[in-house]
Amino acid sequence: MVVIGHYFTFDVYAGGLAFGRMGTVYVAIARTIGMGWTGVDLFFVLSGFLIGGILLDVRSSACYYRTFYLRRFFRIIPIYYAWIVAYIVVMAAAGNFLRAHVPGGAEPDGRHQYLVLMLFLQNFGLLGHSVIAGTWFVPTWSVAVEEQFYLIVPSVIRTLPRRALWGFLFLVIGAAPLLRLWIQHRFPVPDNQLDFAYLLMPCRADAFAIGILAALLWRSDRFRLWLPTHARTLYGIFAISLAGVAALVHWFPAYNAKIMISLGYTWIAGFYALILILAIGRNSEPIARIARIGWLRELGRVSYCFYLIHLTVRLLEQILVRAAWGEPGRWASIAISVAAVAVSYGLARASWRYFEYPLLRRGHAYHY
Repeated sequence: MVVIGHYFTFDVYAGGLAFGRMGTVYVAIARTIGMGWTGVDLFFVLSGFLIGGILLDVRSSACYYRTFYLRRFFRIIPIYYAWIVAYIVVMAAAGNFLRAHVPGGAEPDGRHQYLVLMLFLQNFGLLGHSVIAGTWFVPTWSVAVEEQFYLIVPSVIRTLPRRALWGFLFLVIGAAPLLRLWIQHRFPVPDNQLDFAYLLMPCRADAFAIGILAALLWRSDRFRLWLPTHARTLYGIFAISLAGVAALVHWFPAYNAKIMISLGYTWIAGFYALILILAIGRNSEPIARIARIGWLRELGRVSYCFYLIHLTVRLLEQILVRAAWGEPGRWASIAISVAAVAVSYGLARASWRYFEYPLLRRGHAYHY
């Protein structure tokens, strides 16, 4: 969803197609594609469910913190730091060529850029990226949010009794929209920059909390017995949630619209959590069958590297085309994006096979 949103978002008013019946369809398609940014919200919900669930299952372990952080280290850190090193190497070897073919590419990188990146602080607006570095590192804001989540959630789950944990999670879900509204009002940013209400971990904590709530529900015997016998209720809630998402897409598609900032993020996270519950709780029905499609599972397997590199791969392809044939037109730009999907997947698949998976197995040598 994120890749499609980044690669194939288009101007809804281009060529006058936004008028008449076809124009309505055109705008609806464009706005739906543009909502691909909510794939990150799905990632946060999944993270809350999976990481929270793991920690709930091992909360009494004698090596709880050690095992958690060692496993997370081997999964997250090596490829992330390798991506930073790759930028340094590429810019040292071909920086002048790349800057010559990127508008504004000659801007200097921000001071202390690498320290900020290594400490996962880029979502605090501490970087003044050039065009190239911005493209290279902008996806890492969500990795920073995830790492900050890792600093907090183990202690929360370890120390809070089950009933207190429920109350804390509901408190987070209620407070996050209010915090986002206050942050957006108190710390406005230029239109061409991501809003702090979108970037800061406490502002996105409701998605993580909803994921952890789903993990708690999934571990409830009463809920597991309720699921098979209440299909009509579940799908009724699903229909209402889907209608709410459709309304957000139609009237408030911008990630920084007031309604989206306040209630929209929370609603979308709840919608994704419901899809998650339907996928794992009713595994013979359409949502679960879709989730088991082989090529989707394969994309999930390689998604971390794919996400990190996809914007840079397309930028490098654009630079090569621009250097060889001049500025690409609309159809050439679409072809570049399609090619970038293939190249990004190939690189991500190689990374998984030869780099990430061996490290993942190394991390899982540590047991709870």
